[in-house]
Amino acid sequence: MRVQTIGFLLSGLLFAPGARADFVVAGQSPPAPAESPVAQGAPDSASPDAGGPGAGVSKETPRPARPQFMVAEGFGDQVPLRFAVRQIVPRAVKVTYGPGADPNAAVDWRGGQGWNAVLSHAVRPLGLKLVMTYMAVEIRK
Repeated sequence: MRVQTIGFLLSGLLFAPGARADFVVAGQSPPAPAESPVAQGAPDSASPDAGGPGAGVSKETPRPARPQFMVAEGFGDQVPLRFAVRQIVPRAVKVTYGPGADPNAAVDWRGGQGWNAVLSHAVRPLGLKLVMTYMAVEIRK
């Protein structure tokens, strides 16, 4: 009985279909050929100067995407800064008040943008700025 069970388990592993990824890695280009027409002195038909199919297209390497911040929703009119911060900043982000920042100062804020932009606009009239690190933000003069 034990041999049959082990045989059954092994047959399931041996005859199982192979794994398959349901995604495609984007942004990788195939390697360039060893000797291109440009290297031989011939004009490249895809270059902007040649007027070919790729005319006007830049061959710059794409920049990495900027981090996306959660959108702050809501608004506040003349609310204490510490209350506005609790409404704007996600819980996972640690907030500290640096030199010159009064958590009781009244601020106005409007959501609709990333929380970092909303908070920055809210503290700007107080002459304050944000100093951001990975999962923390300090509000200071």
